Amino acid sequence: MIGLAMITNNAEATIRIIEKYGQYFDKYFITVADKNKQEFYKLQKYTDDKLTVDYFKWIDDFGKAREHNRSLITTDYWMWIDSDDEITHPELLPSLVNHMSQNDLDCIYLKYNYARNELNEGIGDHWRERILRTAHDFKWSDVPVHETVTAPYAHTERSGLIEIVHVKDQAAIDKSADRNLKLLTKHFNETKDPRSAHYLGQTYLGKKQYKEAIGFFIEHIKNSGWPEETYRSWCKI
Repeated sequence: MIGLAMITNNAEATIRIIEKYGQYFDKYFITVADKNKQEFYKLQKYTDDKLTVDYFKWIDDFGKAREHNRSLITTDYWMWIDSDDEITHPELLPSLVNHMSQNDLDCIYLKYNYARNELNEGIGDHWRERILRTAHDFKWSDVPVHETVTAPYAHTERSGLIEIVHVKDQAAIDKSADRNLKLLTKHFNETKDPRSAHYLGQTYLGKKQYKEAIGFFIEHIKNSGWPEETYRSWCKI
């Protein structure tokens, strides 16, 4: 069995995802994360026997919200997306889960088509952990933004059969960037985490504030212990 795991603050967009892709999942585990329960009440009215929905009061922390959502999962495997994502070739999900079971895989990475330029060229493609075995000790990283799933040693593969496509108009992209900038700035000021410096550099780069971007990329290069990531900062500069 595979479950769909989501955090959301938009009941309408979440229902659209369920109705579009629900046939490929055995359960939906949805956490509404906002500062009031208005969207939660909307989603609570949606009738579907496969749906588990609960509420997490938003505290400016995606990692904590996602970890709360992960605690709901009861299926053998789970896949996460956001309400502004699309799944290419969802009909291949059952065969991928079967492949995981037969080959004792803990996680499948899928390509995330995150952003495109004005020529519709991909400028943010990267691999993300997407289909995970519930029995493995996966946890969401305890960071407020750009959170990832972490675990002790896991048996993983990449698959090009399915892609996740991020679908946002420019106004929504700008709004997300402003929100992430606020969360990242607070986290960096509190922790001096070099990962947050890198993400701040990327956020300022997207906003075309190049002086600020270069400053945070240099900060990341000076303090990161991860050569692959410092290479990325040099490329961005």
